[in-house]
Parts: sequence; C-alpha cells; structure tokens
Amino acid sequence: MSDYQEYKKLSVVDLEAKIKDGDLFALFYLGYQLLDSINKDAQQKGIVLLQEAAEKGSSAAQVYLAISYQYTNTSPDKEHVLYWLNQADQQGDFRASYTLGTLYHSDKGEVVEQDYQKAFEYFKKSYDRGHIPSYFLMIMYMLKGRRGFLKRFTGISSFSDLYDKLSFAVENNQWEKELYRTHLISFTR
Repeated sequence: MSDYQEYKKLSVVDLEAKIKDGDLFALFYLGYQLLDSINKDAQQKGIVLLQEAAEKGSSAAQVYLAISYQYTNTSPDKEHVLYWLNQADQQGDFRASYTLGTLYHSDKGEVVEQDYQKAFEYFKKSYDRGHIPSYFLMIMYMLKGRRGFLKRFTGISSFSDLYDKLSFAVENNQWEKELYRTHLISFTR
C-alpha cells in the first residue's frame, strides 16, 4: 500500500501525531489536504505545513507549494515558484519537471518567459523519470505544425484532448496501445 493510500485513511489527529513523531510525509499530506479546503484559515495552515515540509526536503511538498504559490498568489514573488520547483526537480521529482514544462509551454511572462525548447526538455526529463503523460506532450511538440494530421488520425487537436485521451487510456489499462499508436504517427511525419 502506498503512503498516500495509507495516510488517506488517517484522521487529522492521527496525522498530527505522526507529524510530532517526525513523519515528513504526514506533514506534507496534512498540508496538502488543508490546502484543498474551502476554509481560508485551513488553506493558510496548509501552506504553512507545506512550507515546513518543503524546507525539510519533501519534493512533493516543494511541488505543491510552488503550485499553490502560482495559483493563489500567496508568494511574495514568483521566484518562489521557480525556487521550489527547481529544488524538487534536483531531487528527481517527475512532477516538478512536468510542472516546469507546463510553465515554459504556456506561461506568458507571469513566472517564466514562454520557451518551447525548455518545455520540451522538461517534459522529456519528466518522461525519463516515469511520467507517461509527458511522453505524449513530447510527441505533440514533435508534431508541432502537423496538428491537422494528428487530429485526422487520432481525434486529438490540443494538449487538453491529448491529456483526456491519455487519462482514459491509463484508467482503462489501454495506455500501451495509445503509446504504440502515437509512435506510429510520429514515424509517419
């Protein structure tokens, strides 16, 4: 059973007890759960817990803290977003590489300047670390300018369509078939 599944069953009191015993994953997980709350005070406590876990080296906390900074504007500056993502990326966290890739792909100067080459490099790094959806994003880059061709053979016309198709394939244990089909498409350019 993974840490996530195990900790998902614990109450806040149980998580707090684990935190007192020095459990870094419990610290991250409680912060993550509180951040997802609709209560603003709980969200703020979640950010504090994520900051503590990030400072203690939790790459998962570093990624989610950066994402929370980006989307909640709770960071004093956008450099914190990059700082925490780079910290997690240096630890080999595929989520950090993927998130950096998405920033370089779609950001319009809010955190980084748009840079498709860097986006591709981060998606590749994320894929090399085992993140299958990053592979499909790399394929999209390789087929850039050929979206009509891609749409005709796969029904995919955007990154969102690609992600939805991949998510369905993974949930239904069909991802190998999707990978094979995408390989064929990339070789027929």
